[in-house]
Amino acid sequence: MVTIFVENYSPPHYTLEKHKHPPAFHYVGNTPLIELVNLPELAVFPDVRVFAKLEMFNFGGSVKDRIALYMLEELKSSGKLNGRCVIEPTSGNTGIGLAWVGRLLGIDITLVIPDSMSQERLDILRSYRARIISTPGEEGMDGAIRKAREMAQKFSKEYVMLDQFNNDTNWKTHYCTTGPEIWAQSHGNVDYLFAGLGTGGTIIGISRFLKEQNPNLKVYGVEPTLTGSIPGLKNTNAVKEVPGILRREELDGIFQIMEKDANNMTRRLASESSLLVGPSSGAVLHGILTWLKTEQNIKGTIVTVFPDSGQKYLSKGVFGH
Repeated sequence: MVTIFVENYSPPHYTLEKHKHPPAFHYVGNTPLIELVNLPELAVFPDVRVFAKLEMFNFGGSVKDRIALYMLEELKSSGKLNGRCVIEPTSGNTGIGLAWVGRLLGIDITLVIPDSMSQERLDILRSYRARIISTPGEEGMDGAIRKAREMAQKFSKEYVMLDQFNNDTNWKTHYCTTGPEIWAQSHGNVDYLFAGLGTGGTIIGISRFLKEQNPNLKVYGVEPTLTGSIPGLKNTNAVKEVPGILRREELDGIFQIMEKDANNMTRRLASESSLLVGPSSGAVLHGILTWLKTEQNIKGTIVTVFPDSGQKYLSKGVFGH
């Protein structure tokens, strides 16, 4: 049995009383952990195994379903909602999670997004009847965050902002679910953790749990280059709005990945391993392979998180179509 170490924190839906919740909520979490195969670079390292947690199998299609569910249920149970609409800046996946979860909880969702978002993600959000406010794509997430914060402050009787970038429920969600799942699925055999850097919630929550099980765990983050753009990831040196929950000092290293390398690896995952995943997954795997080439006598198990599927990026030309 896995022990949870976050004192006085019990996510609202993390109970045995599942019948109290919409059936869809039962299909958030417990995603598969599979070993990566058919990649020739890995054959050079016979003592290394690489596993990826496929978060596309969450009900809404991404790792962000987890935090969307936890943050909305926590907000609703706290009594702080008071009939207001939730407003949140997002580059896509968190917005999709909030939109479908909010619909089932009866919470209105307004999303502030850069207008550079893929058409597929926009169509999904509109299907869930989320209200969309666009900001200039060249301003990136900084612009979306500023706009959402401005509206939440100016119209405080109408809006409440979850603030995924500074909300501790973000990382605690992964501490309480994703981390324990990985530990159980790997049979307690995790030596290295690689994950992309966005809000920081995924890598910080998982690593804090896993390090309590294995103090020797090494943790590495992956981010875009200063001038690059990889959906779902951010280079904190290139933005003004730095996530408060991302503690870079807790990481053992950070790899910067070029957009073209992330996209190339994403295409290879589809064509060589039959994994149609998003560009952030390609970025993380490229980071793993880059690290392996620079290290000597590496042995052990590497675990990473593939945040979503590639279906939402087809119109962006990631797969060369």
